Amino acid sequence: MRASVMLHLPALSITNQIDKLLYGVSQLGIAVRGVYGEGTKSIGHLYQVSNQGTLGASEETLIDKITQIVMQIIDKEKSTREHLMKNNYDELEDDFYRAYGLLTNARKISADEAMKLLSLVKLGSEMGITPMVKGKNIYELMICIQPNNISTIEGTDISIKERDKKRAEIIRRELLR
Repeated sequence: MRASVMLHLPALSITNQIDKLLYGVSQLGIAVRGVYGEGTKSIGHLYQVSNQGTLGASEETLIDKITQIVMQIIDKEKSTREHLMKNNYDELEDDFYRAYGLLTNARKISADEAMKLLSLVKLGSEMGITPMVKGKNIYELMICIQPNNISTIEGTDISIKERDKKRAEIIRRELLR
């Protein structure tokens, strides 16, 4: 059995603590992968955390272990956010508003750039810095703007350039309503 949890870890990523954390949990038999699983990188500061080994352990043991480690990662993310808020508020506020400005004014945007900027806007909202996105489902928007989803919405296979334009349009519409 594989137990898996998706985590949004922007503060740990921004402060370059994520690699050290990933190495530490790998020593405990936990894998941290990108959004799309093994061999993929993180996009939008989203990480998939799951157990590596499954032989000889009960489901309860695996779930308890992953839950314990995920809770520690969440605590580390929270404490890093508090540290950023206390020591880097002006820079954070500027980064969050710049991200919002780009997202609400861009006429074309790649999936990678959009995910990174949406992650920043979400972090700003969660930290109470960017109130204009409060109540908006940023995760849902992150899913909606993925390349295959845009092609599905359009009902046809479209060029990368057209997809980037459609992505920007979707983001503007969702964030400005």
